[in-house]
Amino acid sequence: MPQKIVEPLVILAARIPKPLRRALKVHCAESGIQERHFIIEALEERLAKVTRKAPTKSRGLTQPRGREP
Repeated sequence: MPQKIVEPLVILAARIPKPLRRALKVHCAESGIQERHFIIEALEERLAKVTRKAPTKSRGLTQPRGREP
């Protein structure tokens, strides 16, 4: 039986809106999956989608949203 390759994990902290967090929690509970697995898969899918597109112009964001200079 081949050995499973385990990648090192890092901690990611993010502030998200409370309703979005609740929706994540409910979806994962109903689907029987861990939130961590859902988030990893969502990030992989989104990154694959945005890296397939060639950037045409800057989005004009010089600092994170919601932050004051």
